[in-house]
Amino acid sequence: MSIWAAMFWPIQLSQQVRTTAEFHCNISNVAVLDYFVNWYKLGTDGQPRKLDTRESNKKYRITCLDSQMAKMTILKLEKNDSGTYFCTLVSFSLNQTLKESNRGNLTVTEFAPKSELPEEEEEDQGHNDENTDENTDHKIPLAIGLSGLVLVLVLGFLCFFLNVIWRKQGRRKLHDENAPL
Repeated sequence: MSIWAAMFWPIQLSQQVRTTAEFHCNISNVAVLDYFVNWYKLGTDGQPRKLDTRESNKKYRITCLDSQMAKMTILKLEKNDSGTYFCTLVSFSLNQTLKESNRGNLTVTEFAPKSELPEEEEEDQGHNDENTDENTDHKIPLAIGLSGLVLVLVLGFLCFFLNVIWRKQGRRKLHDENAPL
């Protein structure tokens, strides 16, 4: 019987909230084909909690890269995703039915803090950080709304002045028609 092992990596991973994290589980020296991999996170009490990796779960995605490599992707990271993760191998045809991998630590951090500049100066500097896109997304509808308002006002004034001119021309025609020859 061959000795089999599971290697888990990365051992240390730091990601920002709302991004993704990837862990790999490499199975080596497996002489059987009837095994599967489970994924765990240590709870706050130090006890392992099996992760819900079913396809219907929108938090964890499992991908088998080949017969000896699996990848777990954690989507839309939140602060509470920080913790210790590992994988286990289960095979019922070997005397050893469970083999635990080494462990990896995930630290989920907030977005990088903004610079110390006041808000107006920061916008003038034109920084290209993650928050710039978010701020731009809010400014676009505002700019469109203001442009629309200006357009409506200009058209309103134009209609008003055209109406006034049209009425004056209409009165002149009436006066001209009634004028003595």
